[in-house]
Amino acid sequence: MSTRVKLAYWSVTLGSVALASFGGCQVELLKTEDPTTTVGGVTTNGGAGAPGTTGGAGAPGSGGGAGAPGTNTTGGPVFDGEWEAAVGDLKDEEFDCFLDYLTELPHEDALLAAVGHRGMFESKDGGKTWSSLGEGAEVIQNGPTSIVFDPEDPNVFYEAGIYGDSPYKTEDGGESFERVGEIGHTDHISIDFTDPDRQTMLAGTHENKEFFWLSTNGGAEWENIAARAPEECVFLNSPHVLDAETFLLGCQRGIARSDDAGETWKLVSEVGGLAPPLIAHDDAIYFKVEGGGIVRSDDQGKTWDEFETPPAGLINGSPPIELPDNRLAMLANNIMVVSDDRGETWEQVTPPLPEGLPNVPKGFLYSKYNRAFYVWSHSCERGFVGGDEIQRYDFDYEDD
Repeated sequence: MSTRVKLAYWSVTLGSVALASFGGCQVELLKTEDPTTTVGGVTTNGGAGAPGTTGGAGAPGSGGGAGAPGTNTTGGPVFDGEWEAAVGDLKDEEFDCFLDYLTELPHEDALLAAVGHRGMFESKDGGKTWSSLGEGAEVIQNGPTSIVFDPEDPNVFYEAGIYGDSPYKTEDGGESFERVGEIGHTDHISIDFTDPDRQTMLAGTHENKEFFWLSTNGGAEWENIAARAPEECVFLNSPHVLDAETFLLGCQRGIARSDDAGETWKLVSEVGGLAPPLIAHDDAIYFKVEGGGIVRSDDQGKTWDEFETPPAGLINGSPPIELPDNRLAMLANNIMVVSDDRGETWEQVTPPLPEGLPNVPKGFLYSKYNRAFYVWSHSCERGFVGGDEIQRYDFDYEDD
Protein backbone atom coordinates (compact mmCIF):
# COMPACT_ATOMS: atom_id res chain seq x y z
CA MET A 1 0.00 0.00 0.00
CA SER A 2 1.47 3.29 -1.09
CA THR A 3 0.02 5.49 1.63
CA ARG A 4 -0.14 4.91 5.37
CA VAL A 5 -1.07 6.69 8.56
CA LYS A 6 1.75 6.51 11.06
CA LEU A 7 0.59 6.39 14.69
CA ALA A 8 3.37 7.94 16.73
CA TYR A 9 3.66 9.22 20.28
CA TRP A 10 3.60 13.01 20.54
CA SER A 11 5.27 13.40 17.17
CA VAL A 12 6.12 16.79 15.65
CA THR A 13 5.66 17.46 11.94
CA LEU A 14 6.82 20.29 9.70
CA GLY A 15 5.19 22.14 6.83
CA SER A 16 1.69 21.19 5.75
CA VAL A 17 1.48 17.70 7.30
CA ALA A 18 -1.63 17.41 9.46
CA LEU A 19 -1.75 15.92 12.95
CA ALA A 20 -4.51 14.19 14.85
CA SER A 21 -4.72 13.56 18.58
CA PHE A 22 -5.84 10.11 19.79
CA GLY A 23 -5.98 9.66 23.53
CA GLY A 24 -2.53 11.06 24.30
CA CYS A 25 -1.03 9.96 20.96
CA GLN A 26 -0.86 11.71 17.65
CA VAL A 27 -1.52 10.41 14.18
CA GLU A 28 0.78 11.70 11.46
CA LEU A 29 -1.14 11.85 8.19
CA LEU A 30 1.42 11.09 5.52
CA LYS A 31 -1.03 11.99 2.75
CA THR A 32 -4.23 13.98 3.25
CA GLU A 33 -6.86 15.65 1.14
CA ASP A 34 -8.82 17.33 3.91
CA PRO A 35 -7.36 17.81 7.41
CA THR A 36 -10.84 17.98 8.96
CA THR A 37 -11.96 14.55 7.72
CA THR A 38 -13.92 12.34 10.06
CA VAL A 39 -12.69 8.73 10.18
CA GLY A 40 -15.25 6.35 11.64
CA GLY A 41 -16.38 8.68 14.42
CA VAL A 42 -12.79 9.60 15.34
CA THR A 43 -11.88 12.84 13.63
CA THR A 44 -8.53 14.09 12.46
CA ASN A 45 -8.31 17.65 13.69
CA GLY A 46 -8.39 19.26 17.08
CA GLY A 47 -8.59 17.93 20.61
CA ALA A 48 -11.01 15.52 22.20
CA GLY A 49 -14.49 16.02 20.84
CA ALA A 50 -17.98 14.59 21.02
CA PRO A 51 -18.86 11.49 19.02
CA GLY A 52 -18.30 11.97 15.32
CA THR A 53 -17.69 15.74 15.53
CA THR A 54 -14.62 17.70 14.51
CA GLY A 55 -12.70 16.94 17.64
CA GLY A 56 -9.94 14.45 18.27
CA ALA A 57 -10.41 11.18 20.09
CA GLY A 58 -14.18 11.39 20.04
CA ALA A 59 -16.39 8.43 20.86
CA PRO A 60 -17.73 6.25 18.04
CA GLY A 61 -19.62 8.25 15.45
CA SER A 62 -23.00 8.21 13.87
CA GLY A 63 -22.72 5.47 11.28
CA GLY A 64 -23.43 2.37 13.36
CA GLY A 65 -23.87 0.98 16.86
CA ALA A 66 -21.56 1.73 19.74
CA GLY A 67 -18.04 1.38 18.52
CA ALA A 68 -19.12 0.66 14.94
CA PRO A 69 -17.88 2.79 12.05
CA GLY A 70 -19.12 6.36 12.10
CA THR A 71 -19.35 9.02 9.42
CA ASN A 72 -17.55 7.92 6.29
CA THR A 73 -14.37 9.60 5.07
CA THR A 74 -14.50 12.36 2.46
CA GLY A 75 -10.74 12.61 2.23
CA GLY A 76 -7.74 11.72 4.35
CA PRO A 77 -5.37 8.82 3.81
CA VAL A 78 -5.77 6.83 0.63
CA PHE A 79 -5.45 3.02 0.58
CA ASP A 80 -5.04 0.67 -2.33
CA GLY A 81 -7.73 -1.78 -1.20
CA GLU A 82 -11.07 -1.88 0.58
CA TRP A 83 -12.93 -4.17 2.96
CA GLU A 84 -15.03 -6.88 1.33
CA ALA A 85 -17.70 -9.18 2.76
CA ALA A 86 -16.54 -12.78 3.30
CA VAL A 87 -19.62 -14.67 4.45
CA GLY A 88 -19.84 -16.29 1.02
CA ASP A 89 -22.59 -18.85 0.59
CA LEU A 90 -23.65 -18.56 4.24
CA LYS A 91 -25.57 -15.41 3.29
CA ASP A 92 -29.27 -15.72 4.12
CA GLU A 93 -28.69 -18.87 6.19
CA GLU A 94 -30.79 -18.90 9.35
CA PHE A 95 -28.75 -18.62 12.55
CA ASP A 96 -29.94 -17.42 15.92
CA CYS A 97 -26.65 -15.55 16.37
CA PHE A 98 -23.86 -15.01 13.85
CA LEU A 99 -20.83 -14.90 14.17
CA ASP A 100 -19.33 -15.98 17.50
CA TYR A 101 -15.72 -16.86 16.68
CA LEU A 102 -13.40 -17.07 13.67
CA THR A 103 -9.91 -18.55 13.43
CA GLU A 104 -7.56 -20.21 10.96
CA LEU A 105 -6.28 -23.76 11.15
CA PRO A 106 -2.53 -23.45 11.82
CA HIS A 107 -1.45 -26.21 9.44
CA GLU A 108 -3.58 -25.64 6.34
CA ASP A 109 -5.47 -23.07 4.31
CA ALA A 110 -8.79 -23.26 6.14
CA LEU A 111 -10.85 -20.72 8.05
CA LEU A 112 -12.91 -22.06 10.94
CA ALA A 113 -16.13 -20.31 11.97
CA ALA A 114 -17.77 -21.29 15.27
CA VAL A 115 -21.48 -20.52 15.48
CA GLY A 116 -23.41 -20.60 18.73
CA HIS A 117 -25.42 -23.84 19.17
CA ARG A 118 -24.83 -24.70 15.48
CA GLY A 119 -21.27 -26.05 15.50
CA MET A 120 -18.26 -25.38 13.26
CA PHE A 121 -18.05 -24.33 9.60
CA GLU A 122 -14.94 -24.48 7.42
CA SER A 123 -13.86 -22.47 4.37
CA LYS A 124 -10.91 -23.41 2.17
CA ASP A 125 -11.28 -20.57 -0.30
CA GLY A 126 -10.95 -17.52 1.92
CA GLY A 127 -14.62 -17.26 2.85
CA LYS A 128 -16.38 -17.79 -0.49
CA THR A 129 -17.85 -21.18 0.40
CA TRP A 130 -18.39 -22.86 3.76
CA SER A 131 -19.10 -26.45 4.81
CA SER A 132 -20.26 -27.85 8.12
CA LEU A 133 -17.71 -29.78 10.16
CA GLY A 134 -18.66 -32.94 12.01
CA GLU A 135 -21.89 -33.73 10.22
CA GLY A 136 -23.91 -35.98 12.49
CA ALA A 137 -21.67 -35.32 15.48
CA GLU A 138 -22.91 -33.76 18.70
CA VAL A 139 -23.30 -30.00 18.22
CA ILE A 140 -21.42 -27.83 20.68
CA GLN A 141 -24.06 -26.27 22.91
CA ASN A 142 -22.60 -22.89 23.79
CA GLY A 143 -21.64 -19.51 22.34
CA PRO A 144 -17.99 -20.04 21.33
CA THR A 145 -15.51 -17.52 22.74
CA SER A 146 -12.05 -19.02 22.16
CA ILE A 147 -10.27 -21.89 20.41
CA VAL A 148 -6.84 -23.10 21.54
CA PHE A 149 -4.74 -25.33 19.29
CA ASP A 150 -2.32 -27.94 20.61
CA PRO A 151 1.13 -26.88 19.30
CA GLU A 152 2.17 -30.51 18.78
CA ASP A 153 -0.90 -31.59 16.83
CA PRO A 154 -3.09 -29.01 15.06
CA ASN A 155 -5.91 -31.54 14.73
CA VAL A 156 -6.27 -31.29 18.52
CA PHE A 157 -7.90 -28.14 19.77
CA TYR A 158 -10.05 -26.95 22.65
CA GLU A 159 -13.16 -24.77 22.48
CA ALA A 160 -14.50 -22.57 25.28
CA GLY A 161 -17.93 -20.96 25.19
CA ILE A 162 -20.59 -19.24 27.23
CA TYR A 163 -24.25 -19.91 28.02
CA GLY A 164 -23.87 -23.65 27.81
CA ASP A 165 -21.62 -26.65 28.40
CA SER A 166 -17.92 -25.89 28.03
CA PRO A 167 -15.10 -26.60 27.33
CA TYR A 168 -14.94 -29.13 24.48
CA LYS A 169 -12.03 -30.94 22.83
CA THR A 170 -11.51 -32.45 19.37
CA GLU A 171 -8.74 -34.81 18.30
CA ASP A 172 -9.74 -35.07 14.62
CA GLY A 173 -9.73 -31.49 13.42
CA GLY A 174 -13.31 -30.73 14.43
CA GLU A 175 -15.07 -33.77 12.98
CA SER A 176 -16.13 -34.76 16.49
CA PHE A 177 -16.01 -33.18 19.95
CA GLU A 178 -16.23 -34.37 23.52
CA ARG A 179 -16.80 -32.38 26.69
CA VAL A 180 -13.84 -31.74 28.98
CA GLY A 181 -15.39 -32.34 32.39
CA GLU A 182 -18.74 -31.15 33.69
CA ILE A 183 -18.46 -27.37 33.83
CA GLY A 184 -19.77 -24.56 31.61
CA HIS A 185 -20.02 -20.85 30.76
CA THR A 186 -16.27 -20.46 30.24
CA ASP A 187 -14.60 -17.56 28.45
CA HIS A 188 -11.24 -19.22 27.91
CA ILE A 189 -9.33 -22.44 28.59
CA SER A 190 -5.56 -22.73 28.97
CA ILE A 191 -3.58 -25.97 28.96
CA ASP A 192 -0.08 -26.79 30.21
CA PHE A 193 1.55 -27.57 26.88
CA THR A 194 4.94 -28.05 28.58
CA ASP A 195 3.50 -31.33 29.92
CA PRO A 196 3.20 -34.04 27.22
CA ASP A 197 0.21 -35.47 29.12
CA ARG A 198 -1.66 -32.12 29.17
CA GLN A 199 -2.79 -32.60 32.77
CA THR A 200 -2.96 -29.04 34.12
CA MET A 201 -5.77 -26.81 32.84
CA LEU A 202 -7.40 -23.53 33.86
CA ALA A 203 -10.84 -22.34 32.73
CA GLY A 204 -11.97 -18.75 33.24
CA THR A 205 -15.65 -17.89 33.49
CA HIS A 206 -17.71 -15.21 31.76
CA GLU A 207 -18.32 -11.98 33.71
CA ASN A 208 -18.09 -13.87 36.96
CA LYS A 209 -16.13 -13.87 40.24
CA GLU A 210 -17.75 -16.93 41.76
CA PHE A 211 -16.17 -19.61 39.56
CA PHE A 212 -12.61 -20.17 38.37
CA TRP A 213 -11.69 -23.71 37.47
CA LEU A 214 -8.47 -25.74 37.89
CA SER A 215 -7.94 -29.31 36.70
CA THR A 216 -4.83 -31.41 37.36
CA ASN A 217 -6.03 -34.55 35.55
CA GLY A 218 -6.66 -33.39 32.01
CA GLY A 219 -10.15 -32.03 32.65
CA ALA A 220 -11.67 -35.18 34.11
CA GLU A 221 -12.30 -33.27 37.34
CA TRP A 222 -12.36 -29.55 38.10
CA GLU A 223 -11.86 -27.61 41.35
CA ASN A 224 -13.34 -24.16 41.86
CA ILE A 225 -10.48 -21.94 43.12
CA ALA A 226 -12.27 -18.59 42.75
CA ALA A 227 -11.99 -17.84 46.46
CA ARG A 228 -8.19 -17.77 46.16
CA ALA A 229 -8.11 -15.01 43.54
CA PRO A 230 -7.19 -11.46 44.57
CA GLU A 231 -10.07 -9.29 45.75
CA GLU A 232 -9.10 -6.68 43.17
CA CYS A 233 -10.06 -8.98 40.31
CA VAL A 234 -13.25 -7.80 38.59
CA PHE A 235 -13.83 -11.01 36.63
CA LEU A 236 -11.93 -14.31 36.49
CA ASN A 237 -12.04 -14.62 32.74
CA SER A 238 -8.66 -15.02 31.01
CA PRO A 239 -6.21 -17.53 32.53
CA HIS A 240 -2.90 -18.69 31.13
CA VAL A 241 -0.86 -21.71 32.25
CA LEU A 242 2.89 -21.15 31.93
CA ASP A 243 3.68 -24.52 33.51
CA ALA A 244 2.22 -26.80 36.19
CA GLU A 245 3.25 -24.38 38.96
CA THR A 246 3.04 -20.96 37.30
CA PHE A 247 -0.27 -19.39 36.30
CA LEU A 248 -1.48 -15.99 35.11
CA LEU A 249 -5.03 -14.67 35.34
CA GLY A 250 -6.48 -11.77 33.38
CA CYS A 251 -9.05 -10.08 35.63
CA GLN A 252 -10.34 -7.49 33.12
CA ARG A 253 -8.86 -4.62 35.16
CA GLY A 254 -5.70 -6.28 36.36
CA ILE A 255 -3.48 -9.34 36.12
CA ALA A 256 -2.71 -11.87 38.85
CA ARG A 257 0.12 -14.43 39.07
CA SER A 258 0.53 -17.66 41.02
CA ASP A 259 3.82 -19.47 41.61
CA ASP A 260 2.37 -22.37 43.61
CA ALA A 261 -0.11 -24.04 41.25
CA GLY A 262 -2.98 -21.71 42.15
CA GLU A 263 -2.80 -21.95 45.93
CA THR A 264 -2.01 -18.24 46.33
CA TRP A 265 -2.18 -15.31 43.93
CA LYS A 266 -0.61 -11.85 43.74
CA LEU A 267 -1.90 -8.93 41.70
CA VAL A 268 1.04 -7.98 39.47
CA SER A 269 -0.67 -5.32 37.32
CA GLU A 270 -3.57 -3.01 38.03
CA VAL A 271 -4.50 -2.86 34.33
CA GLY A 272 -4.85 -5.47 31.61
CA GLY A 273 -6.49 -8.86 31.40
CA LEU A 274 -9.42 -7.86 29.21
CA ALA A 275 -8.99 -10.84 26.86
CA PRO A 276 -6.75 -13.94 26.64
CA PRO A 277 -3.06 -13.07 26.30
CA LEU A 278 -0.80 -13.23 23.28
CA ILE A 279 2.37 -15.24 23.86
CA ALA A 280 4.76 -13.85 21.25
CA HIS A 281 7.63 -15.57 19.42
CA ASP A 282 10.15 -14.09 21.89
CA ASP A 283 8.08 -15.28 24.91
CA ALA A 284 6.84 -11.75 25.64
CA ILE A 285 3.29 -11.77 27.02
CA TYR A 286 0.70 -9.17 25.97
CA PHE A 287 -2.66 -8.47 27.58
CA LYS A 288 -5.26 -5.94 26.42
CA VAL A 289 -6.21 -3.02 28.64
CA GLU A 290 -9.79 -1.94 29.17
CA GLY A 291 -10.53 1.25 27.25
CA GLY A 292 -7.49 0.93 25.00
CA GLY A 293 -3.84 -0.03 25.15
CA ILE A 294 -1.82 -3.12 25.98
CA VAL A 295 0.57 -4.27 28.68
CA ARG A 296 3.69 -6.33 27.99
CA SER A 297 5.77 -8.56 30.24
CA ASP A 298 9.27 -9.79 29.41
CA ASP A 299 9.75 -11.77 32.64
CA GLN A 300 6.93 -14.33 32.57
CA GLY A 301 4.36 -12.00 34.05
CA LYS A 302 6.25 -10.72 37.08
CA THR A 303 6.32 -7.09 35.90
CA TRP A 304 4.43 -5.22 33.18
CA ASP A 305 4.89 -2.17 30.93
CA GLU A 306 1.89 -0.33 29.53
CA PHE A 307 1.60 1.04 25.98
CA GLU A 308 -1.16 2.97 24.25
CA THR A 309 -2.68 1.78 20.98
CA PRO A 310 -4.35 4.79 19.38
CA PRO A 311 -7.09 5.50 18.63
CA ALA A 312 -8.85 4.46 21.81
CA GLY A 313 -11.81 2.11 21.80
CA LEU A 314 -10.37 -1.36 21.32
CA ILE A 315 -12.78 -4.22 20.79
CA ASN A 316 -13.24 -6.61 23.69
CA GLY A 317 -13.22 -10.01 22.02
CA SER A 318 -9.70 -10.53 20.71
CA PRO A 319 -6.18 -10.27 22.12
CA PRO A 320 -3.34 -8.74 20.09
CA ILE A 321 -2.06 -10.99 17.32
CA GLU A 322 1.35 -11.57 15.78
CA LEU A 323 1.82 -11.43 12.02
CA PRO A 324 4.05 -14.03 10.32
CA ASP A 325 6.91 -11.49 10.33
CA ASN A 326 6.47 -11.03 14.11
CA ARG A 327 4.89 -7.56 13.95
CA LEU A 328 1.96 -6.99 16.29
CA ALA A 329 -1.52 -6.15 14.99
CA MET A 330 -4.63 -4.82 16.72
CA LEU A 331 -8.10 -3.63 15.78
CA ALA A 332 -8.26 -0.09 17.15
CA ASN A 333 -11.82 1.19 17.00
CA ASN A 334 -12.51 0.45 13.31
CA ILE A 335 -9.04 0.35 11.75
CA MET A 336 -6.23 -2.20 11.84
CA VAL A 337 -2.97 -0.94 13.29
CA VAL A 338 0.45 -2.65 13.23
CA SER A 339 3.54 -2.24 15.42
CA ASP A 340 7.10 -3.21 14.51
CA ASP A 341 8.59 -2.16 17.86
CA ARG A 342 6.74 -4.47 20.27
CA GLY A 343 3.82 -2.16 20.88
CA GLU A 344 5.53 1.17 21.46
CA THR A 345 4.29 2.86 18.27
CA TRP A 346 1.60 1.88 15.76
CA GLU A 347 0.84 2.41 12.07
CA GLN A 348 -2.61 2.38 10.45
CA VAL A 349 -2.67 -0.19 7.62
CA THR A 350 -6.35 -0.35 6.58
CA PRO A 351 -9.15 2.10 5.86
CA PRO A 352 -12.04 2.18 8.36
CA LEU A 353 -14.45 -0.73 8.35
CA PRO A 354 -17.62 -0.22 6.30
CA GLU A 355 -20.59 1.57 7.80
CA GLY A 356 -23.65 -0.26 9.03
CA LEU A 357 -22.14 -3.45 10.39
CA PRO A 358 -24.68 -5.41 12.44
CA ASN A 359 -22.85 -4.75 15.70
CA VAL A 360 -19.57 -3.76 17.29
CA PRO A 361 -16.74 -5.86 15.81
CA LYS A 362 -16.23 -8.87 18.05
CA GLY A 363 -12.88 -10.18 16.86
CA PHE A 364 -10.20 -10.20 14.21
CA LEU A 365 -7.48 -12.43 12.80
CA TYR A 366 -4.76 -12.46 10.19
CA SER A 367 -4.80 -15.31 7.69
CA LYS A 368 -1.26 -16.21 6.65
CA TYR A 369 -2.58 -18.36 3.79
CA ASN A 370 -4.98 -15.77 2.38
CA ARG A 371 -2.71 -12.87 3.37
CA ALA A 372 -5.64 -10.89 4.65
CA PHE A 373 -7.16 -9.46 7.80
CA TYR A 374 -10.60 -10.74 8.79
CA VAL A 375 -12.92 -8.90 11.20
CA TRP A 376 -16.22 -10.32 12.36
CA SER A 377 -19.32 -8.96 14.04
CA HIS A 378 -21.92 -10.72 16.14
CA SER A 379 -25.66 -10.15 16.14
CA CYS A 380 -28.58 -12.06 17.59
CA GLU A 381 -31.22 -9.68 16.23
CA ARG A 382 -31.41 -10.69 12.58
CA GLY A 383 -31.85 -14.44 12.91
CA PHE A 384 -30.11 -14.90 9.57
CA VAL A 385 -26.79 -14.06 7.90
CA GLY A 386 -27.14 -10.62 6.39
CA GLY A 387 -23.92 -10.74 4.41
CA ASP A 388 -21.70 -8.21 6.19
CA GLU A 389 -20.85 -10.07 9.39
CA ILE A 390 -17.36 -11.08 8.17
CA GLN A 391 -15.14 -8.45 6.51
CA ARG A 392 -11.88 -9.17 4.67
CA TYR A 393 -9.04 -6.80 3.79
CA ASP A 394 -6.15 -8.08 1.66
CA PHE A 395 -2.81 -7.28 3.31
CA ASP A 396 0.37 -9.04 2.23
CA TYR A 397 2.66 -8.83 5.25
CA GLU A 398 5.74 -9.25 3.03
CA ASP A 399 4.88 -6.26 0.82
CA ASP A 400 2.96 -3.92 3.14
